Amino acid sequence: ERGIHTIGGWKPITTMEWIDGETLDVYLDRAIAEPYRLHRLLAQIEKLGSAFRKAEIAHGDLQHRNILVDKKGGMRVIDYDGMWVPSLEGRKSNEIGVGDYQHPGRTWEHYGQGMDRFSLIVMYLSLFAVARHPELSPVARVAGRPQSLATLRAFGDEWTRFPDLLAAHERIFEWYFEG
Repeated sequence: ERGIHTIGGWKPITTMEWIDGETLDVYLDRAIAEPYRLHRLLAQIEKLGSAFRKAEIAHGDLQHRNILVDKKGGMRVIDYDGMWVPSLEGRKSNEIGVGDYQHPGRTWEHYGQGMDRFSLIVMYLSLFAVARHPELSPVARVAGRPQSLATLRAFGDEWTRFPDLLAAHERIFEWYFEG
């Protein structure tokens, strides 16, 4: 009841356990030379997508700064302010998320269980691509800083040089849309 005092009075807050870890983009800078770490993250992204689907929830802003990797290589999601749960059905989103990770057609009205699909696919394809072809990792950097995890838009025409990556989309779509 008395979590934080604002101009409008006291408001409740939710506190969560502290998680020691690095954001996904920082972790990837070190892990890029070790494909087994990337493959472990791929498995964890699959597990995350499946867990969200099974629980009938969505995060709403899955991206490299909202995923922490702990010292054991475990992936943890943070920043739940855009979260969707079934009791919020019919409401508008309070955020749209980071553009590179969101479907180009996402609007404030697109707020529901499926809103993480595009984000998960972009992250999975990006990690898969970099695990198979580490030379792609700098493509998503501008002035040496990560602009995204290495999204489809950041790769641009680079994808056409790697037919194995284009072929991988079938398994990924089966995993997410049928699993």
